[in-house]
Amino acid sequence: MTVVIVGGCGHVGLPLGLLLASHGHSVTALDTDVDKVELIKGGEMPFMERGAQDLLPVVLADGSFNVTVDPSCLSEADVVVVVVGTPVDEHLNPDPSAVVAVLAELSTWLRHGQLVVLRSTVFPGVTRRVEDWFQENHPGIAVAFCPERIAEGSALRELTELPQLVGARTDDVADRAVMFFDTLGVRSIRVSPEEAELAKLFTNSWRYIKFAAANQFWMMANEFGVDFERVRSAITTDYPRAADMPGAGFAAGPCLFKDTMQLAAFSDNSFALGNAAMMVNEGLPLYLIKRIEARHDLSGMTVGILGMAFKGDIDDNCALVANPDQANNDGDSLGDVCDEDDDNDTVEDGEDNCPMVANAGQLDYDGDLLGDLGDGVDGAAARGATLYVTLEPCPMCAGAISFARVRRLYYGAGDEKGGAVDHGTRFFCQPTCHHAPDVYSGIGATRAAELLRSFFQAKR
Repeated sequence: MTVVIVGGCGHVGLPLGLLLASHGHSVTALDTDVDKVELIKGGEMPFMERGAQDLLPVVLADGSFNVTVDPSCLSEADVVVVVVGTPVDEHLNPDPSAVVAVLAELSTWLRHGQLVVLRSTVFPGVTRRVEDWFQENHPGIAVAFCPERIAEGSALRELTELPQLVGARTDDVADRAVMFFDTLGVRSIRVSPEEAELAKLFTNSWRYIKFAAANQFWMMANEFGVDFERVRSAITTDYPRAADMPGAGFAAGPCLFKDTMQLAAFSDNSFALGNAAMMVNEGLPLYLIKRIEARHDLSGMTVGILGMAFKGDIDDNCALVANPDQANNDGDSLGDVCDEDDDNDTVEDGEDNCPMVANAGQLDYDGDLLGDLGDGVDGAAARGATLYVTLEPCPMCAGAISFARVRRLYYGAGDEKGGAVDHGTRFFCQPTCHHAPDVYSGIGATRAAELLRSFFQAKR
């Protein structure tokens, strides 16, 4: 199946395109952002998405994925996925005509028999407007509204796990959309376009309201001098009915706010819960300032707020393990501290005799458990080199490593009695140490310890 994704270089369109390409479709990402297009053509992701940087070069190389600014590619598509949101004006009122305007601009290249899938969140009734416009100006094109449901950073996983809402006017259109998403192996839930539109807005508004409740509770706890997180932990621990109470904080960027306001506009601004949530969530920065002003004189000061990000861990290559340096030896999507194969040679680190140097063959001429690619460091060659040793170096060896300016040190078994790296004198931490290598300990520790025990037992 040939697929074109309009707006295909963004957080919604690009992961979908990569995944569809990896599942046998011929996919083109169409976008007006020239810089993003060129970056993606070069095999680089314009944003962090777990697994995407590994997948992108693969689908580019086999020709299943392409990216362009030329809309003529639309004429070859069986399915056109439109990732164009409904913008809001300065009064937070949505412009339902925006999606229709984009499709009208692209209609020159559309053809009879295509399936157009509206993907981004839209104001209720937008799908009907699109259907009516096509019926009047370009009959023979089927339209379905299938809203995205992913969280940024987890899109590739969630696209193959979460049920897909398929909003279609007829069974025939629904069948075509379901068949399209069946490729990803997900269940499809059939609803009308209006039901799908409201389902998406209800979902985001519900989350926004939950965040507002948590933020309001946090403010109340502050006024009582109580730690809200301790209270929340007490409420949610082994208590399913309250398990979904979120923590306090800024409410997940602009999307939830915008979608809540779309729903408010749809209901003639009588959405009392949504308006109340907006007052709480969008008033949180001012509340924080007032709390700070109660303790400090801020006049004439510049104040920085750390951690005020869109979403946590989006750009973290090891989201669940602390790694502030984001070290990534093999350049894949996983940092070294959470990557089980740091050199990407298909041999996991625990079994790899050179875990940071690709050596799928595991050649080890001298049988010392250090692969030949990382073994045999000597004299002048040591400067800037990587050294692999079975046992934690002693003080004398640590000194030699420092003087030789070895770049990286990997060792297997620790030595509590004689070691001087992580034990004893901790040579590389001393102020008199002029050069300290990057140290990676415990590499093949179990096998290294067994080798050492066998060696010394034979000497007794």
